[in-house]
Amino acid sequence: MECIENLLDHKPSCNRASASAGCVSRSGMLSEWLENERNSMRFLNHLLCRPLRDLWTEDPPELKKRAGAARWRPTISEYRQAEGSVVSAVAQRLLTTDAPSETTQDLAASAQLVSSTGALSLAAAGNSENSAASGLGSSLGASLARPGTSLRGGGRVAMTVLRPQQQKAATALPQLATPQQAQEAQAGPKHGPRRSLLGVKTGETLKIVMAPQRTRTTIGFEQRPSQGALDGSLPRLTLFEHVPGARVLADLFPYYRLPNGKKAYYYYDAGVVVDEVEVLPSDPPQRPTSVPQALQQNMPLASVLNSISKPPGSAPPFIPFKPVPRLVPLPSRHTLPVVQPNRFKLSNFGHLREDNLQMVLLARRITQQLVDIREEALEEKEVRAAWTVEQSTIWRPRLREADSRGFWDTPGCRDRMFQADWARACNKEKFATMMARENKNSKAPLDDKVALKEIHDTVRQHYELINSAFTFYPTGTSADVFHMGLNNFTGMLEDCKISDADSQYVRRSDCDTLFIVANYQPDKKDPSVAVNDEHALMRFEFLEAIVRLAVAKYGKAQQTESVATAVQMLCEQNLMPGVRAVALTAPNTFRTERLYTEEVDLLYKKHLVLLKAIYTAFRRAPNGGGLRLKVLRMDSWLGLLEAGHLLDADLGLQQAQLCFLWSRMLVVDEIKDFGRHEALSFVDFLEALARVAELKSLPSYSDLEDAGYDNILAWQFDREANSSVPPDQLPEILKPRPMDTMRPLYAGLDVMLNLLFRRLAYDPSQPNAPFTYDACLRVMKRQDKEMGS
Repeated sequence: MECIENLLDHKPSCNRASASAGCVSRSGMLSEWLENERNSMRFLNHLLCRPLRDLWTEDPPELKKRAGAARWRPTISEYRQAEGSVVSAVAQRLLTTDAPSETTQDLAASAQLVSSTGALSLAAAGNSENSAASGLGSSLGASLARPGTSLRGGGRVAMTVLRPQQQKAATALPQLATPQQAQEAQAGPKHGPRRSLLGVKTGETLKIVMAPQRTRTTIGFEQRPSQGALDGSLPRLTLFEHVPGARVLADLFPYYRLPNGKKAYYYYDAGVVVDEVEVLPSDPPQRPTSVPQALQQNMPLASVLNSISKPPGSAPPFIPFKPVPRLVPLPSRHTLPVVQPNRFKLSNFGHLREDNLQMVLLARRITQQLVDIREEALEEKEVRAAWTVEQSTIWRPRLREADSRGFWDTPGCRDRMFQADWARACNKEKFATMMARENKNSKAPLDDKVALKEIHDTVRQHYELINSAFTFYPTGTSADVFHMGLNNFTGMLEDCKISDADSQYVRRSDCDTLFIVANYQPDKKDPSVAVNDEHALMRFEFLEAIVRLAVAKYGKAQQTESVATAVQMLCEQNLMPGVRAVALTAPNTFRTERLYTEEVDLLYKKHLVLLKAIYTAFRRAPNGGGLRLKVLRMDSWLGLLEAGHLLDADLGLQQAQLCFLWSRMLVVDEIKDFGRHEALSFVDFLEALARVAELKSLPSYSDLEDAGYDNILAWQFDREANSSVPPDQLPEILKPRPMDTMRPLYAGLDVMLNLLFRRLAYDPSQPNAPFTYDACLRVMKRQDKEMGS
């Protein structure tokens, strides 16, 4: 038995078929369906079809039409022209037909008959093999409507039987026209090719459309099946020819008459494909007559969505699935005196036992005591107002020293700092020319001022991120931390994944060239030359480097032609996810949450004299010589930490440098005020000490006492002596401690200051000498005197 099988895919966006006999469907029905339904509201209804398996708990009744013997009686809606031509011999014989004769002469004769007699009679149906079609025509009368599938026996009779030309018999139309017209109609048209009513050319292969008509139910036999497509879960259609005289299936299943006059059997295995619900178009809303109606306060498709959840025909037992939550289980014991304490059903809970109440009366002797009441005037305690940072004499100097004129770095001060950096960067002729050239080379160039304003706004939006990266990456080395060298610049490129060896413009060598271009200073007489390192970037030069990196990585029509868009992409796709999290630390957060408290303020007031002496004693002269500076620079700060033995595993070089940098208040102009930009005032010095205490996380006084230490210096000596011992073998008191943000800052700061004072006053020649604050003060004054003015 020769057979053709066709497998359909469940995906609604494609229609893939294969056949065991060497034929497969390549329908392309989706594009045809979209082309026919593009301007129709039914396009929306097709998209709103949903699987019934998600809405009903039982199988829908339509499933019975594809089970059992119904598989041998599938409903065929119609036959259409197939797109391809590569079919098997079986499909060529069964699904290939010739075009009918031209119907122009038939229509002309019928029109003349109607005009003369006022009635229309159908033509002879042909031989006996087309008797079914003849009976169908007689039942329809003179109606020109398309006969339904049910009238054609569920598709067992094709709408039109188009036999090959060698089997056709000549027919005439004596009842429809004159003999001359009948001969002309029989001879066919004089000019043009013959085409059938289906629009199929002579010798074209057809495809089968199952009912109901869906994209996935259009089946063709045009290609070889793919491996793995023969899956029992997918639908399959089998077609084989009915041999005249064969009695195997004669009394079991009906045969179908194909458009070319042949007879065939169908077997349709639907697999586990689910049904769909077609949602009819809803009535358009009424014309709005008020403002709330015009604003559409509800969803326009509410009625359509309701039809999907409760489609027609969903009456019991096919009801939508409505899950019911499980009840809370009953308790396993009774907590009240109930009638039946051994039963734990719902009715037993709350059925209390009726017990007789017992009342006990106790008599107590009441003894009256005489109390002498005197009125005394109580001293009223003075109610002190809550502490605020504005009242502090320790932090008050920042109101006049900081450019923000406040205790925090304000947005206004940061905006003025950006404007100063951007103006100095745009004053460089090569940078301004580059931005203008990129704007001019775009397909839709903007006005130069408009384009420059867009770049300005984009850089300002991400200025805090850019400034955080510039502050962080120069740290960790002995080089100048106020300029970004080439090695630091390369480290940032690697963290942010900006350089690309396969790119045309951002290879490692290209990035080095970009660094040199941004660092170039054309005017050697400019005031910035005195403080601008020739081999490192300053803050305003780093802004230029960021813009040039953005153009090289995303601009030049690679992903965008806009410089502003390229900067936005570089900041969001590279800097923001690539810059290390510690670099994004906001200095104001530590000041608000930890530093500006009454306890820290009182602690600094207690040691204010000694702290000022330490600050003065560690001030050093500039590297080029001259008088000692009035402020504390980075080298002096690191010298103090080394003298106090505070640089260790808990506090590395990079952390110490970051404590210095984060403790400074913002300086608007890094060129004119470079002296303040690279130094700590005394108030900034106090904040830096607090940040060190936060990172050190030293043991508390109670922990030292429990471990048997007299003071914190003895603990440090013991820890230094056991520095080579693995941490897991150390006593608990000597193990490294993580930063404890739950402990108040003043507690750790008090211990750290005590350790610093003892270490600075310690004399190795007199290790047993008792420690006093006055001794430490004398040591600091002597050191200050030795260094000179």
